[in-house]
Order: sequence, then structure tokens, then C-alpha cells
Amino acid sequence: MATADGRVLTGILKSDTPEALEIQDVDAKTIRVPKTDVEGRKVSDVSIMPTGLAEGLTKQDFADLIAFLEGLKEAPSKPAGGK
Repeated sequence: MATADGRVLTGILKSDTPEALEIQDVDAKTIRVPKTDVEGRKVSDVSIMPTGLAEGLTKQDFADLIAFLEGLKEAPSKPAGGK
């Protein structure tokens, strides 16, 4: 996504409302951008997974990694204060 102030943001689209877009970057940080600040957006044709990540992993380790990442996608967010 390109913003009016010249930033280019990359991540996974988490929310698209009439008011704003929210993406999750590679550090799992959610970034909210008001739609009025969005200059353009495009779907990437490359994965955000680092190249060569699977090299050196056993099939089981790679399967465990994918299961862990899928679990992050489904994990409910905790309220402030951890309660």
C-alpha cells in the first residue's frame, strides 16, 4: 500500500472498512491507515515468507512451523493487562 506521505507499507490485510485499512506487517504489528491517506494498493505476487526459510528444516519442523503460524492467525487477542 502506498500512502499520501510517500510510505510504502507491506503486510497482510486484516481489515478493510469504509474508514481505514489495517495490515499486519512482518513483525506482527498492526498498522491502521485512514482510507483518505491511501494513494494506492496492490496485491503482491511474492510471499512475505523469507526466501530459503524451509532449507535446512526437516519436513516435521517445517510442518510444525506452518502449524504455529496458522495458530497465530486464529489466536484471539488478549485485552490490555492480560486479563
